[in-house]
Amino acid sequence: MSNTLTEQEQDSLKQGKGLTAFAMRNNITVIVIVALLAFAGVSSYFNLPKQQDPGFIIRSVVVSTSFPGANPSRVEQLVTDPIEEVLQEIPELDSIESESRNGISIVTASFQEKYKTMRPLFDKVRRKVNDLEDQGGLPSGAFTPNINDEYGDVYGILYTLQGEGFNVAELKQIADEIRNDLLALDNVAKVEIHGEQDEVVYVEYNGARLQELSISPTQLADALAAANILESGGDIRIGQERIVLEPSGNYESLEDLGRTVIQVPAGGVVYLSDIATITRAYVDPRESFTRYQAKETLVLGISLKEGGDILVLDQELNANIPLI
Repeated sequence: MSNTLTEQEQDSLKQGKGLTAFAMRNNITVIVIVALLAFAGVSSYFNLPKQQDPGFIIRSVVVSTSFPGANPSRVEQLVTDPIEEVLQEIPELDSIESESRNGISIVTASFQEKYKTMRPLFDKVRRKVNDLEDQGGLPSGAFTPNINDEYGDVYGILYTLQGEGFNVAELKQIADEIRNDLLALDNVAKVEIHGEQDEVVYVEYNGARLQELSISPTQLADALAAANILESGGDIRIGQERIVLEPSGNYESLEDLGRTVIQVPAGGVVYLSDIATITRAYVDPRESFTRYQAKETLVLGISLKEGGDILVLDQELNANIPLI
């Protein structure tokens, strides 16, 4: 194969036309430009954000509302339809899907794909639904709507928390402290605790004893609902000073709860502990639990902030977890 330049190529070089001619005349400049581009490419490669499970834009928000005792038809008429009507006032919406079942309404609002920043739009949904509830647009028996716009979060790093001799409540307290420390790290967006159990207080009454005193379970529930209500005690102004008054009588223990006074319809009063057994326990049945190596544990899921580097986050965690 001959390497001789054609007459046309020779003429082009002589006339100084084309990128090749420019490169041959300014070879030093071209070498510098290529070196800078190569350096920029290598630098970008090592500084690019890295995620084990890259996130993606979630353009949907779910509004779920409990309405106990209502059939699907009443749920749709009294809950689903009003929520759909206020959401349709949002111009950025693309579609609305709803499902009405016994005692619950689920409305899914999806936004148009051209929108990239979703937080202001999700906040608009919250304001619309909250205004509807504040204005009495939902029936009295319906619970406050739950607006979920974070179900697309990805937890790329998981830590398990176990402790011999610690109960679930103590482990949960330690997990809360660890979560607060982890949230202070630069690359951490969110820390979620999985496997925890909510503590509750059970009041188990004796039906025969209530019947003997002519107290119905509803009356007992109303008496408990009316007790331990936090209200302002007002304040006293002395010159330029203001002294805030805090009413006493809040429940601090099970014994305090047991001393709640229950009015007897026939006359007189009894203590709650005289007609009921009061115990502290966990929600049963529990909604979820986690295990590691056949042992029950708590799990801390750590989410990477947007634009962060999962490798840098791993280094931060390795440096800080032993200190927590």
